Amino acid sequence: MRLHLSPRPEGSPGLMELLALSLAILSGVGHAVWNFLTKRSIDKEVFLWWMLFLRTVFLVPLFAIWAQGISIPLVSLLCATGSAVFYSICVALMGRAYEGGDLSLVYPLSRSNPVYIPLWAALFLGERLSPLGLVGIAVTCLGVYTVGLEALSLKAILSPIRSLNSRPSQLALLAAVLASIGACIDKVGVGSVWPFAYVFLFFVMMVVLYSAYILATKGGRAIGREWQTNWGNVLLGGFFGTSYVLTLLAMATSAVSYVISARQVSVVVGTVLGVWLLKERYGAIRIASSLLICVGVVMIGLA
Repeated sequence: MRLHLSPRPEGSPGLMELLALSLAILSGVGHAVWNFLTKRSIDKEVFLWWMLFLRTVFLVPLFAIWAQGISIPLVSLLCATGSAVFYSICVALMGRAYEGGDLSLVYPLSRSNPVYIPLWAALFLGERLSPLGLVGIAVTCLGVYTVGLEALSLKAILSPIRSLNSRPSQLALLAAVLASIGACIDKVGVGSVWPFAYVFLFFVMMVVLYSAYILATKGGRAIGREWQTNWGNVLLGGFFGTSYVLTLLAMATSAVSYVISARQVSVVVGTVLGVWLLKERYGAIRIASSLLICVGVVMIGLA
């Protein structure tokens, strides 16, 4: 069985578009859920190791079925490795950010990475920024600023500056920058090989690199402790970590820009989970700000 990723052919039923939209939204929800589970975990960085490891293990059967006879070009191998370096650092930063920061603050900031992608693409890949993309960047930046508001008043207008000076916020923003660089590398790497094979290779490389980091900083016993005390959420984290495969399936029947844009619902879902289930503060402001980030990112994706 071979999955071919291509835009939806002209004239195909609208039902396929609806299916693609549903898969993309489910993928976004899955991304938000495993971040929620990370925030609730005991050792955030070790929990993320389990998520990376289990999602890769869960995808082995699909890779064995879909990737028969696939060869990996050297450029894709190098890109997958380079991207995995950036994303592994990103994951470590997110683990530390969740140690001291709210999900409803850290998660939206970390998902602002599409703001930087068109900038890198313009600088290094020769792509041009469209007016819609520029507006999207402005809207996203507004959301990034207002997510740190403590109240809707002139007195609180500078509170986001204090919030962005906090370590969790800085780690989340740095993670977003690194993720955007990784995404640009992926754009080059995925052009030479079947996308699912590239993603699986990237997942494997992330496990290898992040395992080295966890073993060096936490040790093997920390991995065992997280499993013993939190195995249910660990399994759920690995399951929801596979949600990106739904994005690939959606891309098989719809335009990539629409699929990636629909997936940004994760920003709002993650914020709502933090406010609703974790009882985090400034709920209305943070949800509204996450909507701004979501709208801005969608505009960038459609530009």
